Amino acid sequence: MIGRTADPNVFLAVGARRNGWLLAPLAAQIITACLTEGEAGPYAARLDPMRFT
Repeated sequence: MIGRTADPNVFLAVGARRNGWLLAPLAAQIITACLTEGEAGPYAARLDPMRFT
């Protein structure tokens, strides 16, 4: 899960497990986009923590 939560002051970048170092650039891109209101990229919706609500 990578992205904004229901609390506007909390962001998640968790659950990458053993391949976390491979996903670090993607996580950084998505979190940066959340903070700057920029484009998160094509995979952001698949990793969005709010998709479970």
